[in-house]
Amino acid sequence: MNFIFGDTVDFTQLTWEAVVAFVAVIAAFFVGLRQADIQKRQAQIADVQARATLWQARLDVYDATRAYLSYIALKGAVPGRQTAAASMTHGALTAPEIGEAFNTALDRSQFLFQRNVHAELRTIAEEADQLATLRASPDIFYEPTKGPMESKAAALRQLLVERHKNVAAIFGDELKLSASQLEQRER
Repeated sequence: MNFIFGDTVDFTQLTWEAVVAFVAVIAAFFVGLRQADIQKRQAQIADVQARATLWQARLDVYDATRAYLSYIALKGAVPGRQTAAASMTHGALTAPEIGEAFNTALDRSQFLFQRNVHAELRTIAEEADQLATLRASPDIFYEPTKGPMESKAAALRQLLVERHKNVAAIFGDELKLSASQLEQRER
């Protein structure tokens, strides 16, 4: 056999060490290919885990918002804001816990969602604060101011009830996990 330099190879002169070294080189090549495939899969798994962690954090914000609005819709009070309502519970949580969970979710939302979601949650918090302020005002019990204040409180509560009905729309597509979204992110 002629090689590049014109030398011929006599295969009868090959030693076992040379054959073993040649097989080792080929095996190392295939091990390297397999290792690269494993690293690629590990990167994909890490990406899926990161997306799952982000989705869970977003879902926690959604759940806290839903519980907060649900409490307002069912009880007519703002969780954690009225003293009389402090002993009320909604599910397994007390009113102060629901209020604190929403405040934490509000803070986290600015890092987890686009600006419009955080702005909507901020609006909910402001409307709830207005409702709590109206309900806590001593003027709500005096006849001259009672009617207009009760009307405004009822309108705010109704607005928050409507927000509760449409809470999923606040978060939009950022909470949806569909196969097409996963495929787009894998590319």
